[in-house]
Amino acid sequence: GIPVVITQAPVNATTPEAGTATFSVTATGAPPLHYQWLRDGTAIPGATTDTYSLAKARVTDNGALFSVQVIDGASTVQTSSEAVLTVIPDTQPPSLVSATNLTDTTISVRFSEPVSADTAAAITNYTLAGGVKILDAQLSSDQATVVLTTEPAPYGPVTLTVSGVRDASAAGNPVAANSTASYVHTAKLVIPVKDRASGVDWDLKWSNPNQTVSSDPLHLSAGKWGGQTSSQIRFDLTPMKGIYSSIYSIAIRLTQQVNYWNGRQSGVLEVYRLSTANAGWNSYGTWGTMDGTNAWAGGTSGAMTPDTDYVNTLLASVPYQLTPNPVGTVYDLVIPAELATPFLETWINGGVNEGFLLRANGSDLGDNHILFFADGPDAPQLIVDYIPVALPELSVAQSGNQLILSWTAAGYILQEKSDLSSTSNWVDVQGGSTSPVTVTIGQDTQKFYRLKMP
Repeated sequence: GIPVVITQAPVNATTPEAGTATFSVTATGAPPLHYQWLRDGTAIPGATTDTYSLAKARVTDNGALFSVQVIDGASTVQTSSEAVLTVIPDTQPPSLVSATNLTDTTISVRFSEPVSADTAAAITNYTLAGGVKILDAQLSSDQATVVLTTEPAPYGPVTLTVSGVRDASAAGNPVAANSTASYVHTAKLVIPVKDRASGVDWDLKWSNPNQTVSSDPLHLSAGKWGGQTSSQIRFDLTPMKGIYSSIYSIAIRLTQQVNYWNGRQSGVLEVYRLSTANAGWNSYGTWGTMDGTNAWAGGTSGAMTPDTDYVNTLLASVPYQLTPNPVGTVYDLVIPAELATPFLETWINGGVNEGFLLRANGSDLGDNHILFFADGPDAPQLIVDYIPVALPELSVAQSGNQLILSWTAAGYILQEKSDLSSTSNWVDVQGGSTSPVTVTIGQDTQKFYRLKMP
């Protein structure tokens, strides 16, 4: 038979600490050929292909010798020459990348590289401005993110200081002493979708969210698939009234349901605010109509005529992938405060709520559209990051049979009731729109008071 000949032996490899080194061999001979890689002359379990990779190389791997035995169909063995692995020690310290509040009592802290578990978990390595206590620190599975549990922190700008955290290298390089990361501590309100519509231009009457046949599940669509598709969504913002002092950002969260594609495997999803002329749309909207009867402002346009159907200012965009099939992928379209606040305040105060248009990037997409859940637990959500308004303090002083009630913030009305057996039947106190208010109490009467935003 044909003897085994190694035509390309493994060559020396160099990798940084924690990097991956790969060795390969090329050989000819009587098939089938089999391989067994050796480290310092000892067989490596499971290393039986024509390549071998050593992941997360350590400093102690430096100088290791790798060779391979090639065995042909007649069990003839040929052993390659040895290749030397060089591991370059990590001498670069990690850096503090960011800090972000996840909840009122948890903070996500990101480093530039994996850090050691013991130094990451030491709460004494972290300090929050204002003396907010850190109660716990847990290293996440990516080894570069630490989740801190804290006492409730005040809303607004926050600075985190870090010292003593070391990377996971053999040297244990420390982060620069007193490294800082600043963020804005916000509250979050998750608002479910109120109205949603979707349509396609190849069937002007078809509205995806109102389809009930099992072969075509409820969904919102954007992109092209033999024609154009678009969707509209609206959220009720009135629950925000009276609870915020400023809005930091909003994010429209969509979850991918299924996808269709032919030729193009990705695209860019965009969000715009619909025009006031289209504010009358509802969940019966299609490509041809805004409510099942009346056409969009731009005609049978799917609300996609710039300046007529929607305000032609891009609020947010996010790239999407169609292959491999990423069903369940969550996309957040984050709209910054400077773009969101003007129209959100109108919506919050009960003004005209036009809603949003979802569409794919206007370039030629070929046959390519993305479908999102329209209903259920994965239906669209609006996540509002905001700074809560400071709650007023109600103070009570007594003078004889009179109570003087005063409070610290404008815009509230003083209300009263005689019992708390229900949450209803609160009554506005006469003159209760301005602090202070004086009320007369009887000998055998009981009153409860509260402040309410109108």
